[in-house]
Amino acid sequence: MPLTVSLAGPAEVAAMLARSRQVAKATRDQRADFPQPVARLAAGPVYIAEHVAEWSLLDRAGQPDMVHAEEVAALLGESARAWMVRPGFPPALQGTRDVFDAHAVRAWWRNEQARLLVPEIIGVAEIGQMAFVTRQAITNRKRTDPLFPEALATLRMGPVFDAAVMRAYLNVSTLAAVA
Repeated sequence: MPLTVSLAGPAEVAAMLARSRQVAKATRDQRADFPQPVARLAAGPVYIAEHVAEWSLLDRAGQPDMVHAEEVAALLGESARAWMVRPGFPPALQGTRDVFDAHAVRAWWRNEQARLLVPEIIGVAEIGQMAFVTRQAITNRKRTDPLFPEALATLRMGPVFDAAVMRAYLNVSTLAAVA
């Protein structure tokens, strides 16, 4: 199944934010409304590029854009109480029970949708751990085996693969014998 979204690693996120990698990392770590990664690989976190681009365009000045629980329910299609108990749903603004930061709610919703758009992804280091071989053995096999699965995306930190496809490949290949 081809990937319908663009992925971004730490270097791509820094470029999208027009900041150094260090400043971009601090931004990712300190901002609760920053999009969550769809995967955390040994090489670093992986994000949906469109979510990072959307986040970077939001106006961050002044008071948060507020949304009431009934509006959240209307947008998400269930009762607000049902959404509020889901993992990671942002807390109500201080001093209120039913008013939320709209940017945080949007970020949470993007992350929920990302679970449907992006399969579980893994990098070369994770494949090496699964197959009990070195990264170099994986790289060599990728170059020489025409049946080796295609990468979903190639980021600056390296290629990322669909974990289910890779597990199926490893189950039928002799990759572990290459080491």
